[in-house]
Amino acid sequence: MGSSREKARSVVRVSVGDLFGLTLEQANALRRSFFASAAGASAVVSAFDVSVERVAEQIAESRRWRVRPTLDVASLSVPDLAHAAACVDGADGAWSRLINDYEESLILATEPFEGRTLAVISVRRFFIELRKVNQRNARSSLNLRRYSGSPMLRNWLSERLLVKVGLRPTRSRDLLVETPDSEMDRLDLALEMLRNERDVVERISSILASERRNLDRVVGGSELDELSAPIDDSIDSSRS
Repeated sequence: MGSSREKARSVVRVSVGDLFGLTLEQANALRRSFFASAAGASAVVSAFDVSVERVAEQIAESRRWRVRPTLDVASLSVPDLAHAAACVDGADGAWSRLINDYEESLILATEPFEGRTLAVISVRRFFIELRKVNQRNARSSLNLRRYSGSPMLRNWLSERLLVKVGLRPTRSRDLLVETPDSEMDRLDLALEMLRNERDVVERISSILASERRNLDRVVGGSELDELSAPIDDSIDSSRS
């Protein structure tokens, strides 16, 4: 009996701990959370046939972008980790479920700033870009390989969506969005926000230039000369 338990512990240590940099305690905590999640009502783990090793791999990959040395496995959202991993792997139905689970909450997050119609458009464009980034494994804050299980996936997505539409997440306390804990994420999010602000400035400049051209066409030639001509004081003096 004792030898079988030691063998089981050895398997956990090799398959999860040694391969993905977890201690035996962390590996066991992950297994407990994993199997509890698999039996839960949402059953994300079983829906996409994600293994505990795959979840451990997702954690290990996300830690490449993190600066915090400690890892509290028990505090991580295993269903969200499994869902992120399933999307990265292109599992059947993973992206559809991601959209179904979070589209409406993301629309509600941006609606106070953009209105319902624009919020719907922004969220759907966001999901398109999110999928493209992950298919290409591009360096971007939208890469789900960076998702570490904390904060909740909904908050992680909300923060990135608000940056994409040119809003600062901290402007609304009701969004429950947490600051990214990765220096690389902070840099990428800041760069994306700067690009968005630059695009806004360029659009405004283009609009102003177009309005100026329209004005030049309306008030052109003799009309412009007439408006700019000096006033004849003799007209006023003759009337007096």
